[in-house]
Amino acid sequence: AGTYARGSLDGTTAGAGRPGIVYRVGSVDLIAEVAVAGGTGPRQPVRYQLRPDGLDASYDFYVFNSHYDAEDAPDRLTEAQAIRASADALGQGQEVLYAGDYNIDSSSEGMYTH
Repeated sequence: AGTYARGSLDGTTAGAGRPGIVYRVGSVDLIAEVAVAGGTGPRQPVRYQLRPDGLDASYDFYVFNSHYDAEDAPDRLTEAQAIRASADALGQGQEVLYAGDYNIDSSSEGMYTH
């Protein structure tokens, strides 16, 4: 086994690439990968469940990786709503990181404030 590994889930794409994950295998274990349902953008967000190496499930955390639509603010809002619904479905008290390319025009944009 190498030092690093990558996720294996390929979300849908309209030809503009896919979100992915590369992680250090001695630091974390990839427990699950889930394509986030909903959204209308060109790249499907993916939710990763990770666990610090050697610890139990009570230490799990989640990473959402997304690359929001660069051209369409309403589509970015729809994507943000889908990601938020997926995060909310995890339940209270979960540790969540949101990563990716947000492509926002300003901090007052609906996608960002949602």
